[in-house]
Amino acid sequence: MDYLDLIAWVKNHPDVTIVAQAERSADYFMKYINSYASSVLDQFISEVPGMSEYTGLYHSILNINIGGNTADQLLEFIKLNKVAAVVMSKKAAEEAYKDVLDADCISYIKDNETGLIQRSEL
Repeated sequence: MDYLDLIAWVKNHPDVTIVAQAERSADYFMKYINSYASSVLDQFISEVPGMSEYTGLYHSILNINIGGNTADQLLEFIKLNKVAAVVMSKKAAEEAYKDVLDADCISYIKDNETGLIQRSEL
């Protein structure tokens, strides 16, 4: 499935939200979707691989497992950049990034064994 196939599918499924981990930059992916189908842009959320890639220009989830940052650095970044959502591994949520679960954003936990991502209810 290429971008145009994905856009066509999303147009036919208005109740679906796609969380995409782009091969290139997340902003490039979202800009591409916007230029070809701005009417469905709100149905796409990009997973951003780390703080250095995060711009906040589009709907996105910040993957905090990438970058080797401390919990304090992440909490400050989340606050300063008004990050809406983060995703982390189950291990990170239980250990190094446990404090991030209390940040003023939505937290998602990724189970590396199954690949499933669930919203944290902690």
